[in-house]
Amino acid sequence: RQQDHNGRRILLIPYVIRDEFNRSPIELETIQRAMRMIEHYSPVRFIRRTNEECYLTITEGEGCWYSGVDGNSCLATISLGRGCEGYGTVLHELLHALGFQHEQQRPDRDDFVIIYEDYIIEGKKRQFKILEDYRWHDFPFDYNSNMMYDSYAFSKDRQRLPTITTKNGIIIPRNDDLSDGDIRKLRELQKIVNENGCIFL
Repeated sequence: RQQDHNGRRILLIPYVIRDEFNRSPIELETIQRAMRMIEHYSPVRFIRRTNEECYLTITEGEGCWYSGVDGNSCLATISLGRGCEGYGTVLHELLHALGFQHEQQRPDRDDFVIIYEDYIIEGKKRQFKILEDYRWHDFPFDYNSNMMYDSYAFSKDRQRLPTITTKNGIIIPRNDDLSDGDIRKLRELQKIVNENGCIFL
């Protein structure tokens, strides 16, 4: 941990981009742009790993996902497979690495949205399962969050079958940027850093 010129803590996130992540300069710049956006609104600073034990790996796996730490490690991984190179998706996975969770998995989500389980493709229903360990109870439900799925996420038919809507059936658009609620959460990150300085959750 370090401090800025105002004495505020800076949370350093060492990261590596694996060699197999063979993408164009534009796609690599998208990662940098998403990191800079997070840095702008938070105490987080992403730095290239040298010899740090706790670090984030960005690789090209199958699909778009984040794998967090367990009790024995503070290593974390983001996969940005083919089709995952969009700015909003990169931002989404980086937010996962900082402890953000899906809005549609909040314990109180049924007060705000309707989930249409029959329309969700096989193997993806877990993405809509309520999380009992949800960390952001003090924040209101945010339809505009980058962490909120759009109405046709993982749909069997993205033209006709929504997987999630508001309580009154309104379609929820995808937000590829940060909402005001996301920004407020980013400013709260110092409160959830664990004792060894590893922010990954």
